[in-house]
Amino acid sequence: MSSPLQRQQLWANAPFALITDTGIDARPEIPRDHYAYELARMMAHIHNLLLRALNASYNQCLSVRPDTPETRDFLVFNQCLYSMLKSHHDQEEESLFPAFGQVTGNPDVMAVNVQEHKRFETELQNFRDYIFDTDPKAYSGTQLKSLLECLGPLVQEHLHHEIATLLDLHVVDSKALKGVFGMAQRGSSGEPHDIFNDASLSRELCPAVAQMDGGLAIPWCMAICAKRLLGKPASSAISKPVESLIG
Repeated sequence: MSSPLQRQQLWANAPFALITDTGIDARPEIPRDHYAYELARMMAHIHNLLLRALNASYNQCLSVRPDTPETRDFLVFNQCLYSMLKSHHDQEEESLFPAFGQVTGNPDVMAVNVQEHKRFETELQNFRDYIFDTDPKAYSGTQLKSLLECLGPLVQEHLHHEIATLLDLHVVDSKALKGVFGMAQRGSSGEPHDIFNDASLSRELCPAVAQMDGGLAIPWCMAICAKRLLGKPASSAISKPVESLIG
């Protein structure tokens, strides 16, 4: 009998590799009950959501033909992907990383991650320009695939690298780290920051179970998506492409 993991649609897991290991087993100095480990696991699941979105776009882009009912839907799907990735990194640089700098006493504690964000600014902007400015009649799957082949490997490298830097925060008091993470999520406005701008898209991209650190886990993003969806209906603009591309 197949396992829940084996029953997933694994085509969304490649070519950009998902994170299946936080690296905790190689870090015996980090207590498993320290919030740095919980934070690393949560971020790994969020990063996998972004990687699955990239994989979904990459694996479907050539099958979408120009000037069809699916063309606009697929462009909207990619626009949501861009918005999720951009807002995720903006929140990190504006709220989360400064909070980590404050609690550690080192404002540059996350500098390597900011530098990695900058490494794919051009590729991300090129991707953004194409998916927002292209007329459905002029859509080219070959062109979009080329853009994803430039962007995807850089994003994959960064999303994997960042997990180790979160484990490094184990030198901070666990409760203090948890506290600043909660405050950073609210942002400067004091209102909860919605990590997932499109909850229905996130729901479909986030698997029911995922492999992490040698076992199966229910991704943290599943609970967040459920909470978001209880408060607002799924956007009709993306419900169709989400169901056809992911479900």
